[in-house]
Formats: sequence, C-alpha cells, structure tokens
Amino acid sequence: MPRARGSTRGIRIPQSNSSLHSRRHQAIETARGLSSEKSTAAVDYLAQNMDEDFLQEILSNFKTDPTPCKGGSDSAAPNIDAALESITDLVTILFSVTAAMELSMAGHAVAPNPKTSAFIDQCLGMVLEKWGEVIRWIKFFVYLTPQPELSDDYTWDKVANSCVQVIEAAITNADQHLCKSQIVALPSTIDCIIRFLCLRNPHTGRPSRLRKPEATCLISTLFLAAGLSDIGHASLSLRLASLNASASTVLVDAIVERLQDVLPETISPGSISLAAQELVQVFTPLLTVPSKQLKRGILTQGVRTLAQVVDGAIRIGSRDAPVWASISTSISHLIQLSSPRSGKAYRRIVEEIFEDGIIRNMLQSLPYTNPASDYNLHRTAQAVLFWLIDSRMFLAAQRGGLNEDLFNELDKYTTRPLGAKSIQDAYHSALSLLELTFGEKKAPPVRLCCNMKHSSPIQQTETAANPKFCSRCHAVVYCSDACQREDWQAFHSQECLQAAHKPRFTERYWRDKVMFLVSAANQCLPQAARNGLEKGSGKPDPPFLGRIKDTDPSVYLFDFTGAVMRETGHFMVSAERPLSDKIFSAFLVTPHAQERIQHCAREAEASRLGGSHVVMVAGMFDDRRVVTTIFVQMQYSPHSSGGKRYQVIKTVCSVVLRSDLPQRSNVNT
Repeated sequence: MPRARGSTRGIRIPQSNSSLHSRRHQAIETARGLSSEKSTAAVDYLAQNMDEDFLQEILSNFKTDPTPCKGGSDSAAPNIDAALESITDLVTILFSVTAAMELSMAGHAVAPNPKTSAFIDQCLGMVLEKWGEVIRWIKFFVYLTPQPELSDDYTWDKVANSCVQVIEAAITNADQHLCKSQIVALPSTIDCIIRFLCLRNPHTGRPSRLRKPEATCLISTLFLAAGLSDIGHASLSLRLASLNASASTVLVDAIVERLQDVLPETISPGSISLAAQELVQVFTPLLTVPSKQLKRGILTQGVRTLAQVVDGAIRIGSRDAPVWASISTSISHLIQLSSPRSGKAYRRIVEEIFEDGIIRNMLQSLPYTNPASDYNLHRTAQAVLFWLIDSRMFLAAQRGGLNEDLFNELDKYTTRPLGAKSIQDAYHSALSLLELTFGEKKAPPVRLCCNMKHSSPIQQTETAANPKFCSRCHAVVYCSDACQREDWQAFHSQECLQAAHKPRFTERYWRDKVMFLVSAANQCLPQAARNGLEKGSGKPDPPFLGRIKDTDPSVYLFDFTGAVMRETGHFMVSAERPLSDKIFSAFLVTPHAQERIQHCAREAEASRLGGSHVVMVAGMFDDRRVVTTIFVQMQYSPHSSGGKRYQVIKTVCSVVLRSDLPQRSNVNT
C-alpha cells in the first residue's frame, strides 16, 4: 500500500470539491447520529439535505481502477482515501434507506413522504448503476491489499467491516425493491459474498469474524441477508450448486472452521445467545442448496457445535426464550438439510448427524421451548421419530445418546410443557420397541415372502438369507424359488408390468419395516382383544394404540408416519372389520396390492370361522420420498412367549411416490 503502517496522513480531497465535500461530510455525520432501526429520521434528513450531486460525488470515487494501487505508488493514495471514505458513507446512506423500508413494511411507521420515497428510488438506482465499480473496490480492499494495516484510522478490520455492511445494506429486503433485487441477482454480488465466507483474517489465519460489539459475525449476517429474499436465495443456490469440486472444498472447509469458532472458550449468557443466532444465520441460506458435497461437510460440524451450545445453555441455566428459539430453529434446519432421500449418500448423512447426537439435543431442548412459538421443532421431533424405523438409523441414534440415561436425565426437569412431555414419552416408549426390534438382543430377522399360497408361519432364522426378488419389477420378494414360481402363476404375472415403475428398495428396507410391525403386534396388541390392553414393564404405556372396541377385528391398522400421532397422541388408526375401500384409500394402497390384501383377508376370515387365530396387521411408513404400506397376515399363537405370539405368514407391500399424492394428504410432510 502507499503508506507505511503508523502513517498519520489524512484523507486528501481535491480543493475544487472541498466545499461540496464539507457539506456532504456534515450531512453524513448528522445522518449517522440519527440512524436507528426504529426511526426514519436519518433517511428523512438525507432526503432533505442531499441531492444528486452529493450522491454522484460519493459514487464517482469508485470510477478509477484500483489495480494500479497495488504497486504502492504514493500518487495512488488520494484514490484509495476517497474510495475508503465513500465506502463508509455508503454504509450510512444504505442502512438509513433499508431501515425506512423495513419500518414501512412492518407497519411501525407511516409510508415515507414523497420526497423521501423519491430519494430512496434515486439512491438505489444510482448505486445499482455504479455497483460493478463498488464491488471492484471492495474486492481490492479485502483481497488485494498486501498489508493488514491501511492507516491509523483505517485498519484492515474496519475496512472489511464497512465492505461487508455495504453489501448487506444493498441486498437486505431485496424482494421489496427492484434495484435491490437486481443487485443481489448479479453474479459479482454472489461471488463476493462467497468470497467473504472464505475470507481469512491476515492476523490469525482463521476465518475472519468481523463483528460489532455484542453482535454476531457480520459475514454470517450477510450470508443470511442473501438467503432471506427469494431472488437472493435463488441466485445463491444456483451459484453454490455450480461450484467445482475444488471451490466447494474450500467453501466447505471455511464454513466448518467458522462453525468451530462460533462458541468462545468462555461460556456466558451473551456468548451463548450470539452463538445460537449465528448458527441460524449459517444454516438458513443452505436449506435449498442442491449440492450433496456442499452439505455433507458442514452438517457434522454443525451438529457438534449445536451440541456445545445446547450443553452450554443448560449448564448456565439459560431460560432466555430467544436463545432456545434460535436453538430449535437450528435443529429444525439441520434435520431439514439432512432429511432422508434416495441413495446411500443421503442416508449416510442422516446416520452421521444421528451419531453426533442431534436427537439427544432435540429432546433436551424441548422442555425449554413453547409449542405455540416453536412449532417447527415439535413437528420435526414427531417426524424424526419415524425415521428411526430403520435398523441403521436407530443404531446410529443409539450411538448418539438415545438411551435410558437420556430419559433419566430428562425426568429431572421439574417443569415440562405438555407438548414436550408427550413427545419425550413417545420417544421413550418407542425406544423399548426399537431396541427389541433392532438392538443387541433383537429377535431373529423375519423371512420375507409375498407368496399368496403360504398358509403357515414362515420359519424365522438368524440370517434370513437369500431372498428372491422379482428381477423385472423388484417389487415383490420370496423366501424360495418354489414360492416365486407359485406366486407368478397365481398373481404376479398379471401385475408385474404395473409394478415395474415403482421405486426399488433393498431387502433391509423391507425387512426393517416388517420386523418393526411384528414387534409392534407382539408388544402392543392384546393376547385376546376382549381382554383389553397389556401393560408394559414400568416404562410409559406404549403410545401405539387406543382402546380396541371391536372384539374380533379383521385388521389392526398402525400409522407410522406421524399424522395420526399429532392429532390423537398414539399411532394406531383403528382396529377395523370388515376390510373396506375406505381403509385402502386412507392407507394409500395401490390397486394391484388391493387384490392380494383382499385374498389374505378372506383367508383370515375363513380360518377364524374354522377356529384358528389369523389376523391382518397393517402399517404405513413415511420414507420422505415414498409412502410405504405393508399388510402382514399373522398367525396368533396364544401359548407362545410374548415376543412370538404373532408370527408372519405372508406379506403384501404397497409403495406410492410422494409426487403422485394429492396436494392435501394426511400423511406427514
């Protein structure tokens, strides 16, 4: 740079413009003193005391090319000085304009008077016209400056702060003004924001954490401002998705390091509050980013930092509602970013955040949240419970702290909102059933078979190996070649082509669902319907069903999507007789599966009349991309042990893509 560190030389302005500059300086200083988020006084004052010449003089200082200044010649100093002052002046003007717009939109102030409105339009229009030159100088100051100190008055931190604030003020509420929307849509703006995310402090080498006193990092605030408007979110998402592998790695590493630095070593109510806010600022703009590579590297560190914030808030006994609101928003965003979809990569992401303890953090946070104001967290908790009906997901959650010790800890809370307690109790009840199904002492895997000729329970084995899927549609599975040939002649030859377009799943996917349904039947259904419900072993009563009124139902219906639980507090839809079209409609059963289910129901009815105990048990599962319904014909053996009273005879599976569902569906979304 043209001056050595410690230089006291001030900003130099050409004498011909000294009078205009003096009046401009006075107007800016007065507006800076009037600036407030709750008042339009600053912009009203600027509208009365600044004209086009003032604005033109500020923007004209960006006209010169900053590149020659890299050489450090003394003649370049006036250009640098003028550009620096214009940057700080623009911050005051644009924030005054933005504050007035926000107050007007929120209804806290009357609409700006005609002169102020004209000033706002003129100011934003002139800034848009010169925005390319402004961005060029911002990049120069932040990235091309060879020395950390520019002068005694303009340190690197101060200059970088002003550069970030200029962009933030220019793009905040971009959907509310055409000029702002055009600024945030420019590739140069988005590129500059991304480069700020990767910016490192020249003093420490760590990601730069520019901030005002008692405020979050300005760069995180800028990132959030870009993502809050529709046009900004679209522009940001498109740019992030287009990054090559190398650029994505750099950005991911920078965001990970930022997350590592969110919480300082000294924990206090103030540091916890700022950390919780900053997590929201980082995660919100990433919600619709399509790049798997970009997300995966960030989520693990995000969950770890979140755990530190939650533990810190609990340790200091924080009851600050905004802190817990920010924490609940961060949890909801993290889970939304990692929600299960097709493919091993996405499922591995969910396993990783479960292993890192996000379910533990979620259940710990519930007692501090208000179901009315933090509804998203409660809805998220209800949805995530059903993701655990997957052996790998559940085992990952166990490694992340979903165990009895957690619930013993939660029981120590003296006061818990009713909604939080009901969700925690549902997780506690489900834990025992999930442990029975997928834990270390789990029952042997169920052997799957869709052959309608089966008339007795399929023998369970330790391995349940060698399933036979239909090679063409992959929608049915058999326990042997003989069963596959038999079912082809009876049923599958007529439905195979119809089922071929459905999604394909692994044997583990089907087996996990059937095993859980069998466990639910053995643990939750009564020994005899007329005897009422069985009690658990000291743990909360299972939330899986209400009282069974029909003493001899044709089918027991469980909803494992969460829709029924939100309304009734349990997962059982009903115990029905007879099997009707209404049930098929409610459980989204495909036409080719309905014929198989009716066949199983007729067999169950005939066996009942003959004195045997054969029942139908159905479960509907939500896998985010599809809704899966499984009907299982089971043999009831009253003299068998509790875990083996209901044994599988045959299975019917139905899969419906979410994209094929009507817009309003009772299935959890």
